[in-house]
Amino acid sequence: MKNLVLSLGCLTMLASCQEITPAPAPVSDFTFRGAKAAEQNLTTNDTCSLFSAVQHATSLSWDFGNGITSNAKRPVLSYDKSGTYTVTLTATGADGQRSSVSKKVEVLDMVLKRLVIDKAYWSLVPLQNFNATWPTTEYADVFVQIQQLQATSTFPPGGLVPNAPVVFKSAIAPNVFRNTVTPMVVEVPGRVVLELPKLSRGNTWANTYLVSLLAQNQHGTYCLFSNMFSGSGQSFKTDGVKRGNTLTYSTSLFSQVRMEFQFE
Repeated sequence: MKNLVLSLGCLTMLASCQEITPAPAPVSDFTFRGAKAAEQNLTTNDTCSLFSAVQHATSLSWDFGNGITSNAKRPVLSYDKSGTYTVTLTATGADGQRSSVSKKVEVLDMVLKRLVIDKAYWSLVPLQNFNATWPTTEYADVFVQIQQLQATSTFPPGGLVPNAPVVFKSAIAPNVFRNTVTPMVVEVPGRVVLELPKLSRGNTWANTYLVSLLAQNQHGTYCLFSNMFSGSGQSFKTDGVKRGNTLTYSTSLFSQVRMEFQFE
């Protein structure tokens, strides 16, 4: 009788030891560029890395809200159209349980609102170590031109780039003196949308904006300077990518061009 009781006790203990511990439920979370936030603002065609912070998951999947999905742990987010999107991350555990989290992304257009030529300068005699070709007249019409550089774009002497599509050409400021320091506001017609990443000069010029100040007279068209000239400077000033906020971009070398944008 004692043997039977002991045997039953051992069987009970063995069954207890063999009970399977339930897998922990998956937890889904992620950050924008490593920063914890419930939402993120971007400009069109800008990029943002997403960092997965899921726990107890064997797989994960992203839905970017624009018809694109991914299974990468650290995908790069980008949108080519403005609007409000919802990014959803779903984590799946070992037993098939799922956990999802969603965050909002607002994608804004960067709209050119104001264009100012702060200074226009050219010399009637060549400058040492400067190979741009300038007008030989005291006065000329000046305007700003923005082109999108390609991997195959070339830079002939003089500064004019013939094989880069023009994305914006301003109205002409007529009859400008060759050393004008009074700012000239140039009208921006319609709604001109530019892309913030293409204003940043990187290690390669492909898909970068070439911002040039051009002059023309009866003899031809000349490049006074561009943001790609050696020695040219550029600066950004913004109160953040948020609807209604502004960004000012300036570039200069002897002359200076300033563009003021609003995020819409």
